Amino acid sequence: CVGTARRTRLWLGLAAVGVVAGAAAMFALTRGSGDSTASPTATSGPAATSTPVAAEPTSTPDGSPPISPLVIREDGEFPSGTAMLVATGGYGHGGGGYFRVQRFWRLGNGPIQSDPYLPREFEDGVVSGVEAGPNGRLFASVCQPVQCGTEGDAPKGTLTQFYRSTDGGASWEYLGARSGRWWIRAATDNDAFATSFEGTGGWVFVSVRTGAPAPQPDGADRESNPLVVGGEVVWRSADQPALVSSTGATTVQLPLAHGSRIADALGGPDGRIAASWSTSPDDGARLLGIFIQGQSKAFRFPSGSPEPSAWLDANRLLVSAEVGDRRPGACTTAARTGGAIGRSPAIVDFAANTLSFITVPFLPNGCALGTVRPVAVYEASAQVTGTGSCLNVRERPDTSSTSLACLKDGTLLGFGGGDTDAGGGRWTAVVTPTGERGWAANEFLVRE
Repeated sequence: CVGTARRTRLWLGLAAVGVVAGAAAMFALTRGSGDSTASPTATSGPAATSTPVAAEPTSTPDGSPPISPLVIREDGEFPSGTAMLVATGGYGHGGGGYFRVQRFWRLGNGPIQSDPYLPREFEDGVVSGVEAGPNGRLFASVCQPVQCGTEGDAPKGTLTQFYRSTDGGASWEYLGARSGRWWIRAATDNDAFATSFEGTGGWVFVSVRTGAPAPQPDGADRESNPLVVGGEVVWRSADQPALVSSTGATTVQLPLAHGSRIADALGGPDGRIAASWSTSPDDGARLLGIFIQGQSKAFRFPSGSPEPSAWLDANRLLVSAEVGDRRPGACTTAARTGGAIGRSPAIVDFAANTLSFITVPFLPNGCALGTVRPVAVYEASAQVTGTGSCLNVRERPDTSSTSLACLKDGTLLGFGGGDTDAGGGRWTAVVTPTGERGWAANEFLVRE
């Protein structure tokens, strides 16, 4: 499996991004009381193999990527050695703009497991937003009281609290609160940006940490949320298929037809990028494409393209895809949630031209569990257990070595390269949810 940096869900994970010329895309990926240690020499697993996408024309006459046929499948498997934090909302599950958050994981090739994974502090409110930064840190907005999640004016005294997690959601740090209803929509390594439910004349975003407004440059689309490029906030252009910085400078421009508008994007291995877009404001269809230096391809969807969530390897992309018109007859009216079929996690393989829904656990009875969106994806080769407090991840396999993190029972860790005996104990090289690599005492880890 690939490293944590490549698999954490980003709104847009690109660094040092250049302007695209023609069909050539110049992109670079960015990130992204037991005892233990984290070792800089430990590896997070084999790197993704870079195989080219299926050979096809690299562009159409107007410079856009060619449209390829796509096969919809229902045999997608939950990736082994993987944990997903997913947000479920809308379509009768937490409507009114709030979510239920759940964690699913599979240690190695073992069974799929799950838990609600929400702290007690969240119980008296509703989760209005949860996002992951490029380094895997999670940010959540929780609205008080519960009624604040419904439509209409917010009840008097409504307050939104903000939290951050550095261990994949096992524990949460309180960051502060703002009056009114707020919704986290994007996250960097150390901050998140929220917009008010009551905003008019376009969305206004503020920093969760400082409360300062995020500068929106002239020419930005004020009806869309910001993205994050190289750890910095950028905005969709209102009149061209480009992303612009807070100063108004073009950061990324995709080789798309005039009038196309970017909906979402995600950086991947070897400088490739996945993006979804529409060809015009009046066209309900969406496209999902991959851009690599000198090569590109796209798939067309009648209504609503999949939302990119994380790269699993150089060609496979985890997305949240609409179930409805892609699986006709699979979900009966009686089994539907809130009268709709919803969206569900799926894997797009750009080399095989397939979209495979992950049937278990996300499509019981042929129906989606509402709108299910993977927020973060981590490696999961071991789970912390039996410490009674927390497990130290240390720089070296030695109890006197510097502790990089102390992780609560239940935290999921990636495999960092092997085991070793040192200081009278057995140590395992691990990768934390935020990408730190080190060593942990083997006796406090459960594997497959």
